[in-house]
Amino acid sequence: VRFHASSAFGRIVSSANVVDFPDARTGKLRSVVIFGGGSSVWALDAATGAELAMQDLDPRTPALRKKQESTATPPTVEVESSPAVAIVGGRQRIFVGFDTHNQAHVGRTGLVSLELTSDRLGHWRFDPIFKYDVETTHTYYGVAGLTVGSGQGWGCGGVWSSPALDPSGSTVAFGTARCDFPDKAYAAGKIPGGFIKRE
Repeated sequence: VRFHASSAFGRIVSSANVVDFPDARTGKLRSVVIFGGGSSVWALDAATGAELAMQDLDPRTPALRKKQESTATPPTVEVESSPAVAIVGGRQRIFVGFDTHNQAHVGRTGLVSLELTSDRLGHWRFDPIFKYDVETTHTYYGVAGLTVGSGQGWGCGGVWSSPALDPSGSTVAFGTARCDFPDKAYAAGKIPGGFIKRE
């Protein structure tokens, strides 16, 4: 397993989820281990441990990441949430949150929805569906949505815990972290009034 960013609490700090996904090559179901490690979400074959797919959730563009990683105290982006899987619109969706540890000017944290797919050649991949940004309460779509707001924000609203899914597939509930910079976040208009309790 290849990790792409430094982590604060350990490289794998949450529980894995083992779920059967359709294998387009065999036409059968394949048991897959889904977990967060470092700044990424991983899919491993449950029988062999072989890596099937990886999606980095780091909200920084490659240029910003390179610049910040060369500093004395580079930011830490970490998937601390255990992935949850639900059927939405007849398709399996993975929901997972991540955290930037209240570090400003890194990028948008929040909740990400992914789809794990395979093709007839045996290749697997994660397709980012959306990222819900807790600070702006906006939803950004597709792979480009993962780095919207790169270098912006105040590191508020990290998602540590596992999402809870409505069996109907219409609602995802999740908790968020407090904010170390509430006044700055409010002044910048990043957080709607009442969303974060001011202390």
